[in-house]
Amino acid sequence: MSDKILFVDDEPILLQGYQRLLRKDFQISTAVGGAAALLLVKQEGPFGVIVSDMRMPEMNGIEFLTRVRKLAPDTVRIMLTSGSDLDVAIHAVNEGNIFRFLSKPANKDTLAKTLTDSLAQYHLVCAEKELLENTLRGTVYVLTEVLSLVSPAAFSRAARVRRYVQHVVTKLSLAHPWKYEVAAMMSQLGCVTLDPNTLETVYSGQDLSPEEEA
Repeated sequence: MSDKILFVDDEPILLQGYQRLLRKDFQISTAVGGAAALLLVKQEGPFGVIVSDMRMPEMNGIEFLTRVRKLAPDTVRIMLTSGSDLDVAIHAVNEGNIFRFLSKPANKDTLAKTLTDSLAQYHLVCAEKELLENTLRGTVYVLTEVLSLVSPAAFSRAARVRRYVQHVVTKLSLAHPWKYEVAAMMSQLGCVTLDPNTLETVYSGQDLSPEEEA
């Protein structure tokens, strides 16, 4: 879990101002432009909060924060806008790309409160994610242990499915690989309700009787 905050703007003087204004209370990093910021996210992330200006050459704030969402989905995203960009900012918030937006120029108190709230949101997201991952995974492992006792054949099949899924997830670089792993282990849990002889018939590729099919 990170408390680091990244400010992104195309004007270095403004970035220096943010750093002087907030460095005593927050861990502030800066990047000039969206491309440099994306590189910094990859090299030094995760950042708990990213604050981006809207009007930047080559890549505007919405484009940049949309790419950040794909790269670091848990990071809280904030956009700084002028009054003329208000409609654009509202659309971005409604689309879910941005947590909050601030009108420029934002004073220290407003910035500090927004950053504090954003870090709290980031901590909440990370805590819920960790709780869900660990609790759900632990529960599924208990269920699969029961499956291994009741139906070793089904458990063996689930283990194979899990290996295949892990390979696919790695090759495709999918986010949150634990979700696919849990789904793979759960794929055979329904077998605990089947008669062992019926299950053996299915796994051996033999024809089922009408009663077994039902």
